[in-house]
Amino acid sequence: MIGILVIAHDTLGDSFVRAVTHVLGTRPPQFEAMSVKGTDDPLDLVPAARALLENTPLTPTEIV
Repeated sequence: MIGILVIAHDTLGDSFVRAVTHVLGTRPPQFEAMSVKGTDDPLDLVPAARALLENTPLTPTEIV
């Protein structure tokens, strides 16, 4: 099974997760979102994203 981590501006990723959950009727497993702001330092985001991946059952196979 694949895992999806959406990294998006502000609440866009969370809104996407809610929309997918609404359409499918349940939140898919291994589907997470990380919100970022324009003022966030990209170098600070990488460790946060890695921590999110380590604390969820996601199995990253490709970074896009």
